[in-house]
Amino acid sequence: MGIYGSRNLYYKYRYLILFILLSQVPLRADVPGILSYQGRLVVGGTNLDGTAQFKFMLLDKAGAQAYWSNQGLSTNIAPPSSSVSLSVARGLYSVMLGDTNLSRMAEIPASIFTNDDVRLRVWVSTGGDFQALSPDVRIAPVGYAFRAQSAVTADRANSVVNFSGSLAGDVTGSQAGTVVSRVGGASAASIASGASLANAATSANVAETIVRRDAGGNFSAGNITGIFSGTGAGLIGLNAGNLSLGTLPDGRLSVNVPLLNASQTFSGVNTFEGATRLTNGGNVFIGAHAGDGSGLSNLPPVTIGAFTGALDGDVTGTQTGTVVARVGGTNAAVIAAGANAANSATSSNAPDSIVRRDASGNFSAGTITGIFSGTGPGLAGLNAGNLSAGTLADGRLSANVPLLNGSQTFSGVNTFAGATRLTNVGNVFIGAHAGDGSGLSNLPPVSVSSFTGVLNGDVTGRQTATVVAQVGGASAASVATGVGLANSAAANNLPGTLVRRDTSGNFSAGIINGTFSGTHVGDGSGLTNISMAAGALLVSDSPQDSALVAGGYRLTTTIPSPAWVNGATTGMPDARYGHTAVWDGTEMIVWGGTFGSGQYAAGGASYLPGLDQWQWVSTINAPSPRSDHTAVWMGSGLIIWGGANASGYVSTGGKLTASTGLWTAISTSAAPSARSGHVAVWMGAHMLVWGGINANGLLNDGAIYNPATDQWTALGIANAPAARSGAKAVWAGDRLIVWGGQGAAGELGDGAELIFAAAGVPSQWIPLAAVNAPVPRQGHSAVWTGSKLIVWGGRNAAGPLADGAAFDPASNGWATLATTNAPAARYDHAAVWTGQEMLIVAGSGAAGELASGCSYDPLTGKWTPLSGSGGPLARTGSTAIWAGSELIIFGGRANGQPVGSPQRLVPQPAWYFYRKI
Repeated sequence: MGIYGSRNLYYKYRYLILFILLSQVPLRADVPGILSYQGRLVVGGTNLDGTAQFKFMLLDKAGAQAYWSNQGLSTNIAPPSSSVSLSVARGLYSVMLGDTNLSRMAEIPASIFTNDDVRLRVWVSTGGDFQALSPDVRIAPVGYAFRAQSAVTADRANSVVNFSGSLAGDVTGSQAGTVVSRVGGASAASIASGASLANAATSANVAETIVRRDAGGNFSAGNITGIFSGTGAGLIGLNAGNLSLGTLPDGRLSVNVPLLNASQTFSGVNTFEGATRLTNGGNVFIGAHAGDGSGLSNLPPVTIGAFTGALDGDVTGTQTGTVVARVGGTNAAVIAAGANAANSATSSNAPDSIVRRDASGNFSAGTITGIFSGTGPGLAGLNAGNLSAGTLADGRLSANVPLLNGSQTFSGVNTFAGATRLTNVGNVFIGAHAGDGSGLSNLPPVSVSSFTGVLNGDVTGRQTATVVAQVGGASAASVATGVGLANSAAANNLPGTLVRRDTSGNFSAGIINGTFSGTHVGDGSGLTNISMAAGALLVSDSPQDSALVAGGYRLTTTIPSPAWVNGATTGMPDARYGHTAVWDGTEMIVWGGTFGSGQYAAGGASYLPGLDQWQWVSTINAPSPRSDHTAVWMGSGLIIWGGANASGYVSTGGKLTASTGLWTAISTSAAPSARSGHVAVWMGAHMLVWGGINANGLLNDGAIYNPATDQWTALGIANAPAARSGAKAVWAGDRLIVWGGQGAAGELGDGAELIFAAAGVPSQWIPLAAVNAPVPRQGHSAVWTGSKLIVWGGRNAAGPLADGAAFDPASNGWATLATTNAPAARYDHAAVWTGQEMLIVAGSGAAGELASGCSYDPLTGKWTPLSGSGGPLARTGSTAIWAGSELIIFGGRANGQPVGSPQRLVPQPAWYFYRKI
């Protein structure tokens, strides 16, 4: 559709208006807004991956008048001169139009949406000229919400004496028996247990308790295991003669030690911060002098002589004859006259004088004439007989005077302001009653089964969704977090957790900083002066272990790590990417994917590492060709679902039964909408699908599939995470954990847990903690260790990433992974869990595909490089499985071309043996 420079780039363009958000600002006449916009860019039939330049404009339907562009307000329909740089991943790009946090992006005024039909025009360049994408996109009516002034909905309940309905949510029970069942997502029993443990914490060495430091920051313990390092401020009796390495810094010298410059003189820029006294009267100082001169003496006096010029302004004249000419803009003569008149004022009846009231506030006057009006509460001696006109108002009558209406009865709206007592028991009152009814008796009880008012105080929300917001002045989230930390306290060396002593009063730790006394056990690699018998043999993972060498050890034997081994290629599936691979316990099953150029695979093969052989998987009744689908192993077979092919997104799937090798189609009734980039996990008896993207945009819905009944059940759980594609998910035994991916506004750094009830029914989404969470990313990896989710790598707008963190569902907390010896930054890599370690291998780095890899041990927090011998292939987008004792990797891309090349690695590190001499 367009020509860029000397290259023809054909764009297949699909756009999606995903959603529009209003900034959280006070309402005013014109509220600036932000439009979230997403599109897909295909270059030469391939989804673009990389960075492109975009220009944006809002204009009328005819394209004759511009309202706004990314460089500001304009009526010129020519393309903006400046462009916005956006990342494009798998053809998908998104931008927050009007977000001034983006470089070269101007704010969108709400006044634009006074126009009936507003269109968005987009220009794009991938390195050459800019080309306008067609057609222009009409802004959906929701954009005109920017013009809304206010929208208020209020439910009010003035007072409720009683109600009979049951509360729900965090507070349950009836009015007379409310029970706080949960606080911040944690059960009340857990809250009570954690609070008791936390409140009972002491600094004493008491077994099975949480440790609280005393007022001095110290605490007692039994045996402390760990690696000891840190500051030695509390150590005494150190011998200066034992200093054999390093240079003593100047800061450790006494202030009495002078410091020379490089010329061994004091003519440089030496600074003496202490007081310097030079008592020789012959001292001479040359240069600029600065500082406090109050102590100097014998300085010549400073005098200022007379001046001869004339003053100007309100004060005029010369130095010896100044005159005040004006005061506050009024001439001096008027000021003087007024002052004299004011000073001579009295309370006497003196004509032509200013009146001053006497000490009581009164003054005398002659005859006062005029028309008097106003209130006369100070007048006395008035004669009622002198009232010759007007009608006396009812309000001027005594309260004892009854007032009749026009019919000479009391059935009107007469008001008796005083107390009225009617003592006849036959009295009857008809009409509306108002006032204090506290003295009434024999009233029937008021029963309210529901109310619409909002609770306030520590418990908030409505009757059917009460929430405990505060406990003892602390927020519910803080209470729940504290309780979770307290309940999960253990004696183990777990970073970011509270410490609970074991039954003997001991606990394990990593690096302990402080003053150490008592018995030390555990890893003594940081300890010195330890005697070992000659000939003792120790093993290390370092070929140059300086600590062992310093301790008198010598490297004697090395066992290198195993090399990569190439797998069989006979019968191997064609090279591909976008495929899936699962491990069934004895073999790796590869299925689907793409060969590039719009060619999609509809078959696969299984690899038996024990025999180093491939065998083809049946294609009879197999699912249609596809890529970017999901695959799960259900214990007795393989389930394939979703993905995309040349016809678009797919909502079908199939089951491969291992015992028969036959495919069976999956029901499409109630199945999720077609999608790719979604997640799928096996829950033990069901497959769960969530998220992804299709032609309508990003998704945050899903469903559960039961292979035994061939039935789908929609999730339908409120508060799901934001819609996304390319997220990573794991099944944690009783919950789904989802994190990261590509959202409407870019990479995401959040996630959630889908909690399941005891009956295996999904019950609620709970957001993951944000504190210490990894930065937003896509193309990352995630593994489940049995107790934690580990996220690593990926990429965002800044490029490939080389960091990660571990999430503990028990404490809802993140712990950052160490970066020392971590793999090079990468995305779209492969990651597997071996039962003890996470293996990271291959992927795309800043300079292209990578072949290197590392293992990560969460117990020690250490990274160890994987073997590079044997010729591991640099690739990205590959699949990898753990086969019980080795890593097997297959497929992917290299230099833009699909690859096959199965390779295997036993990830045993190199061992280095040292002998004591």
